[in-house]
Amino acid sequence: MLSVLAAILMQAAAPAPAVAAAPKPSIVTNPDWLRMPSAEDMARFYPKAAVAAHIEGHVVLHCTVTAAGDLADCTTSNEDPPGQGFVEAALGVSSVFKMRPMTRDGIPITGGKINIPIRFGLPRPALSAEAALRCYGYAAAEAERNPMSDAIQAGLFTFSVLIQARLLTEHPRPSEVAEVLASQRKIAAAKLDDPKFSAERGECASILPPNAIADLQRNLATVPR
Repeated sequence: MLSVLAAILMQAAAPAPAVAAAPKPSIVTNPDWLRMPSAEDMARFYPKAAVAAHIEGHVVLHCTVTAAGDLADCTTSNEDPPGQGFVEAALGVSSVFKMRPMTRDGIPITGGKINIPIRFGLPRPALSAEAALRCYGYAAAEAERNPMSDAIQAGLFTFSVLIQARLLTEHPRPSEVAEVLASQRKIAAAKLDDPKFSAERGECASILPPNAIADLQRNLATVPR
């Protein structure tokens, strides 16, 4: 009986087994930009045949970011237009990017994934305030004639935004802006049927890149106010 009691007391005095501490979760940071292609880089990789044919293009890159910050194992999608060399050009441009790599607990690792839209655009002449107003006039006059045309409405929107962005620093009264725009629309309406001004109207159309509307809508937040 005494020995049984002693065994029970020894078991009661024995320390409870230690519970293993839960491992701390790793701290992971995603890749970030260090260097992006310059205009010169884009021109260097732009397909020469596409430049000669005045063709612009768009490709999306899908790449892995290495521990050294380079892009690797790149694939592409959404080539537009297809067969013009823009896939090969985009893959060439991928060598120019430099990233801050993904890290785990402060250590750079390979494995970050990134999707990069690449747009190849041809150089365009700078748009003066005078030209923007003139082009707005044509777009507005044509929109009155053909209100169902999405292309004309897109051009009207684009030029009106360009004009507003240029006038922001001058802080004109809304009535002054409306008067100037109405005047330009009236002048342009009188010229629409005159063949002498077809080249001028064509110049306005050539100013806008294919993705102008989407680019403007995306970048409006960056306009200083």
